[in-house]
Amino acid sequence: MRMTNFRRIIFFYLTSILSVSGISASTAKASAIKIACIGDSLTYGYGLFFRGVNSYPAQLEKLLPPGFEVMNFGINGACAVESSEDYYLNQPYDQILNWNPDILVVMLGSNDSKEENWTSTEAYIQGLNNIIKTLSSQGASVVVMTPPPSGINLFGIDDGKVRSAIIPALVSYTSQKGYPLLNIYDVFSMEENIFIDNIHLNRESYLRISKILSHQLETIVLKHNS
Repeated sequence: MRMTNFRRIIFFYLTSILSVSGISASTAKASAIKIACIGDSLTYGYGLFFRGVNSYPAQLEKLLPPGFEVMNFGINGACAVESSEDYYLNQPYDQILNWNPDILVVMLGSNDSKEENWTSTEAYIQGLNNIIKTLSSQGASVVVMTPPPSGINLFGIDDGKVRSAIIPALVSYTSQKGYPLLNIYDVFSMEENIFIDNIHLNRESYLRISKILSHQLETIVLKHNS
């Protein structure tokens, strides 16, 4: 679908939903579909120059038509599994819930692969589910993304564990829950120049993620509007 048609669908979606609530079409133009990006430093944009412009949430907002607002809730070092770096422990959830997002985009798992954080796939999925359950309690739609690949690094992130344990667990979990899963890992080749430090991605790689995600968000809006 061309972006022009997508813009029309977004406007129709916003105006029709708000009209049912008794809000005028003119007010609808000023409203937005809110997207909360939940994750670790790969969401935050660690290491990027001008992360407020070059992180994937920032680039995503630029790609989307008017009618969307994207907020970056990435936390450096965050995990899904309950630990000292647990997202739940380190993020003021009230801030996210008070913002009342319509869509959650969740990408956690890279830090969970660290030896000091990893216990089992069950603990990882339980922690991830707790986060999603809490943050979607007001009715937000959910999109889950796998972690991207990583190279040899000093951060302790284990690419093998991401590939062999975390991604299969995400495939099973999202299938059971009915959440869309975007396999970001398979988007990239290790032969490409995708990193700034063998963990965190460069601007061009985040742009690629944003383009893939924007197409998924189009599908969500179409589903709500059908």
